Amino acid sequence: MKLVIGIVRPEKANDVLEALYRAHVQGVSMSKV
Repeated sequence: MKLVIGIVRPEKANDVLEALYRAHVQGVSMSKV
């Protein structure tokens, strides 16, 4: 298990989530700051 922390622009959030899903990543949490 690895912890990855990143900052993503709001307009790219969906692209990042899709890429993580394709990479079989589970347990993603996002928050707006």
